[in-house]
Amino acid sequence: MSSNLFIGVMSGTSLDAVDCVLADFTKPDSPQIIHSYSHPIPEDKQQLLFSLNVAQDNEIELMLEMDVYMGQLIAESCNILLSQANIAPKDIIAIGSHGQTIRHYPSARFNSTLQIGDANIIAEQTGITTIADFRRRDMVVG
Repeated sequence: MSSNLFIGVMSGTSLDAVDCVLADFTKPDSPQIIHSYSHPIPEDKQQLLFSLNVAQDNEIELMLEMDVYMGQLIAESCNILLSQANIAPKDIIAIGSHGQTIRHYPSARFNSTLQIGDANIIAEQTGITTIADFRRRDMVVG
């Protein structure tokens, strides 16, 4: 199996699912999609995640709870993807996880964004190096 396999993970503003793609970057100018998987987010969790878009009581506690939940869900999604593709975690170079955006202020006086989905949990539960929180760097460079 190729040694240039990566997993990309995204969940969008609709919060309907965690979407994963397994891609081979052996030819960087033409990466190949090996397999994809979409893991639905349960409606009760969707509502909790949607609620984090605005200030509320106990929002820090809820954010931490959902950070752990999304980390676990992303890890589970990646593990299912690998199982379906019959690929071992050791064959994957890294997971790139965008995380779930809960606040985004591109034009505020503090120009910031916040995504959740604990990358440490993803790395531990998949056994794969996980890269996350890259949107904040995008904010720094405009």
